[in-house]
Amino acid sequence: MPLAGARFLNMAAPEVSVVLPALNEEKTVGAVIERVLAVLESERIAGEVILIDGCSSDRTGAIGDAIASRDERVRVIHLGPGAPGNLGLSLREGFRAARGKFIVTLDCDLSHEPGEIPKLLERRDEADLIIGSRFVKGGKAELPFKRHVLTRAYNFMAKHFVGVKIKDLTTGFRLYRKAKLDGLELMSRGFGLQVETVVKARANGWKLMEVPIHYRRSDKKSTLIYRQQFVSYMAPLLFGLKARFAARN
Repeated sequence: MPLAGARFLNMAAPEVSVVLPALNEEKTVGAVIERVLAVLESERIAGEVILIDGCSSDRTGAIGDAIASRDERVRVIHLGPGAPGNLGLSLREGFRAARGKFIVTLDCDLSHEPGEIPKLLERRDEADLIIGSRFVKGGKAELPFKRHVLTRAYNFMAKHFVGVKIKDLTTGFRLYRKAKLDGLELMSRGFGLQVETVVKARANGWKLMEVPIHYRRSDKKSTLIYRQQFVSYMAPLLFGLKARFAARN
């Protein structure tokens, strides 16, 4: 249940931790953090915001530090020079640092609208992992054509090869039950962590759920290297395929 007086919460026991992995997001990071804080206020949720600065070369970390200096709900973790491009490392650091009963993750470039966080929060007692999905009824994805085709093809392949009945495995807008997440051994680098969590959650009997969200096209120039992203996604997919065949024997 939401806790009253969220702004003056006891930071030793937040209900929700919002983890924001960020790399060179100085144009949007301030707005994202402030919008997340506004959601915590409006929903009267005792929460914290954890910004994971993946060794940005711009002012992303400094902007986060400035907000944290005036709001005790905000923490910033600065990763070292091996972090750029390693989304998996950023998320794992955020998961470890989170103190909330639930963890919400979303991108820091405003492609995920913080105002949609309540869609996930209101269902938090119904599942162990709630995925903000672009591809269920009511969801929407503003993606470049090439990325749209590759994303849909991968999700189709994963759904049918591994037997994961999730339409959007690669989205980063999610809510996790912290106690369950702590029990997973996660190893993926890059974007593969998004898939690894779903595959291992299913293998461990988690209850999974998708809710529709609107994914907006970011104004930031994409730095994705599709070949590297594909490799990152394939490792957890192969793990899931192996686990599926092992379960049949």
